[in-house]
Amino acid sequence: MTFFATLLIGLEFAVYTGVLVSLAVFLNGTMQTDLPLNAPNPKIPNHGFTNVSEGVPECPQLVFGRIDGPVYFGSVDTLRKELIKILAERSTQKAFVLKISGVGRVDYAGAELLIEEAERRLNHGGRLYLVGRYKPLYKVLKQYQVVDQIGEENFFSYRSEAISNIVPKLDQTVCRTCSKRIFRECMQGPNEGLTSTPS
Repeated sequence: MTFFATLLIGLEFAVYTGVLVSLAVFLNGTMQTDLPLNAPNPKIPNHGFTNVSEGVPECPQLVFGRIDGPVYFGSVDTLRKELIKILAERSTQKAFVLKISGVGRVDYAGAELLIEEAERRLNHGGRLYLVGRYKPLYKVLKQYQVVDQIGEENFFSYRSEAISNIVPKLDQTVCRTCSKRIFRECMQGPNEGLTSTPS
């Protein structure tokens, strides 16, 4: 683009054109941040998490998501729509565990989005939990007040740590008749429903 622009409008403006086109291509690519939903797959070793589109059993109260890509001003609109859609389509899964270890960076707009989702979950009787407590990202989230707003107790380093802390806090009347039993912690709680091999 810069080369052809040089032939038409001169070197200086051609360089500007090349920079603007490169920026546009970059923004377009990063605006499409993915937010897949996952659940433990009993068919693979250690019950690793796979996409729920594969039909794996899910906890009726707890949903797991993963952000793959930056959470910044260019992607927040897409992510917001997806988060609202997830809550609307999965209204009984009020607790949302969001893995953010794949997030390259978070800016102020991205931090506001996380706080907004936490408030939305609370207003629906649920809660947002974040997994990915590594120092550089945690420092940024601390700086933008995300940690204070969501609560440090709702941040975890690993998904297994999140599960062990969250499952005992779920509605035990639902757990009592649940036939999924996809976590080890499920076997330690009320047990009136059918059981399957826990992860």
